[in-house]
Amino acid sequence: MAIPPPPPPPVDLSQSFETGQYSDLTIRCGPRDFPVHKAIVCVQSKVLQAALGEGSEAATTGIINLSYHKPEHIEEMLQFLYSSTYRTSTRDLEFHVEMYAIGDEFNLPRLCQVARARFREDLSSILRTTEQTVFLKLIPRIYESTPETDRGLRDIAVWYARQNYHLYTQDDLKDMFDEILRNTWPFTDDLMKDLATHP
Repeated sequence: MAIPPPPPPPVDLSQSFETGQYSDLTIRCGPRDFPVHKAIVCVQSKVLQAALGEGSEAATTGIINLSYHKPEHIEEMLQFLYSSTYRTSTRDLEFHVEMYAIGDEFNLPRLCQVARARFREDLSSILRTTEQTVFLKLIPRIYESTPETDRGLRDIAVWYARQNYHLYTQDDLKDMFDEILRNTWPFTDDLMKDLATHP
């Protein structure tokens, strides 16, 4: 059952993010600068708050550099901090995985909760065998982007793989699935345990 997203804040602050009016901090990501407000983003993310610690470069310049991320991912993370939602195209499973990873990295449990719910909802709508490749390609990313103790997306990936295990023995998917089993051992271990529990 899909986990419902948290309720939105009493006031939608997305306009403040879009205009940048009265901003007092810049999030830099590659060629893009995002003017933001400490009272909004740092209050919600202890990681961003820590980046402004005394003596840090960010505290001096007023710029937090996140250029190791894609700008579109950081933009939607910030959008979420202002509005409790993020924008994406229909059934963009990869984007939900990336938003979950960002939520984990920046200690944003509400973002993880929303990304997890949207990932499972969109995943459940995949019906055609050809679309299974979209899910299979994401399994390594799900496992490499979260720690072993974070079961949020891992449990969904294992659950979905068990539900569709019969499809992965077919010729058009078998080679891809076998490669994932060989190269993503934590997933393989999780799946084998789950299949033993739910024969």
